[in-house]
Amino acid sequence: MSRNLLKNINVEDCRSKNKKDVIKFELIDKIRFYNNKMIEESKLSTFALQISIVIILLKKYTSNEDLILGLVKTDTYENLNQEESDVFFIRNDMSIESQFLKLFEDVKNTIESIYNNNVKNGIRNEQLNEKSYLSDMLIGSNIINSGIDISEFDNNLILLFDEENDKVNVTIGYNTDLYSKEYIYGLYKHMQNILNCIIKNPEINIIDIQILDEEEKKKILYEFNNTKIQYDMKKTTKNLLEEQVERTPNNIAVVFEDKKLTYRELNEKANRLARTLREKGVKAGTIVGIMIERSLEMLVGVLAVVKSGGAYLPIDSEYPKDRIDYILSDSKASILLTQKSLKDKVDYVEKTLFLDDDNVYSNEISNLNDISVADDLAYIIYTSGTTGKPKGVMLTHKGLNNLKITFRDYMKVNKEDKIIQFASFSFDGATRC
Repeated sequence: MSRNLLKNINVEDCRSKNKKDVIKFELIDKIRFYNNKMIEESKLSTFALQISIVIILLKKYTSNEDLILGLVKTDTYENLNQEESDVFFIRNDMSIESQFLKLFEDVKNTIESIYNNNVKNGIRNEQLNEKSYLSDMLIGSNIINSGIDISEFDNNLILLFDEENDKVNVTIGYNTDLYSKEYIYGLYKHMQNILNCIIKNPEINIIDIQILDEEEKKKILYEFNNTKIQYDMKKTTKNLLEEQVERTPNNIAVVFEDKKLTYRELNEKANRLARTLREKGVKAGTIVGIMIERSLEMLVGVLAVVKSGGAYLPIDSEYPKDRIDYILSDSKASILLTQKSLKDKVDYVEKTLFLDDDNVYSNEISNLNDISVADDLAYIIYTSGTTGKPKGVMLTHKGLNNLKITFRDYMKVNKEDKIIQFASFSFDGATRC
C-alpha cells in the first residue's frame, strides 16, 4: 500500500460492491469472557479486547507488525454526539515480541483517546509509510455501539461483536467472491484459539499465542506433508522420453514459429546428435554446455545430451562474455553445443559442436543403449550470483522423474495440455516445461 494512497483514507476507500454472506458464531460464554483481570466494568475495555484479538490475528496472518484497521463508530458511546455512524482508523505497530497486556493497554488507550477527544482517525498522515498494512477488514461492536447494521457496509470482511443471553458472539460478513465458508470458519476458530490463550495467560507474549489447534497442526504437519507416492525411481530422463515416443509417436512434441517436430522426429534427431556426442567422448556424468538461441535445436540439444549419458548445462546467450566463460570453466564442461553466430562469445571450451551444422546429425536414428542410472547427474543450473559468484546446482534424473509425477498427479497436466516456454532455458523453472 503506497503512502499516497493512504493519505486520504475515508469510508469509501474501504468499500467495494460485492456478493455478501453472513455467518454468526458463538465466540465464548460471558462468564469466562468477563471473569479475568483484563476486563473492567467498562464497555471500552471489552471493545479493546475484541480489537486486540483481531490485531493479533492479522499479525499472525500477514506477518506484518504495522497494521491499520478500520472500526465502526456511532453516537451512542457515553457523551459523544456524532450526527451519524462513521468509520475511524487505528494503527498498531507493536512488535510480536511484546506482551499481550501491553498490546491490550495500547489499544484501549487509543480507543479511549478517540472517543473522549472526538477524533475521527486514530492515525495521522505523517505516521503512515509504505510498510503499513491497511486491512480491508472492518470491526464493529454492538456491545459498545448499539444498532450497527452489518449490511450497511460494503467491506470485503466485516466482524461485528455482540452479546446475546449468556454468550459473546461474532457475526462475520464476507465477500463470497473472495472468501469461502471454510475460510471464514477457520478465521473464527483462530479467534477462539487466541482468546483462549490470552484468558489462560494474559501475560503471554504475542509471538507465543497459538492460532492453530491440535487438529490443524496435525493436518499441516502430517496430512499435507504426506506426499509419498509410488513410482519407478530407477527411470532416467532418457527412459521417460522414449516411453512417451512409444505412446504418441505422431503427436506434435514441440513447435517453434512455423516449425514443429513430432515425438518420433524429435527422438530420432536427438539420437543422431547423441551418437555424435558419444563419439566425442561423452559418457555418464560428462558435462555438456548448451548455448543457443531459442529454436527447435535447443530442445534437441538438451535431449541429445541426456540420451548420450551426459549432463546438460544451459547457458543464456545473452549473458556477458565473462559470465559465460566463468560458468564453462567452473563446471569443467568439456563440450559446448552452440550455433555458428555465437562462436565468438566463448573462449574457454575443449570442443565445440554447432547445432546448426547438418553434419552433427549424420548418425543412426535408433535409440542408444543406457549408460546412465537415475542417481546420475541430469543437468546443472547456475544461480544468478547476486550474493557472490554464481554457483552450479546439480540435479539428477531421479529428481526430474519426481517432478514429472508432480505435474501429472498434482497439477493434472496431461497429453491434451500445451506449455508455453517463455523463460530463459538457463532458468531452472524452464525445466518444468
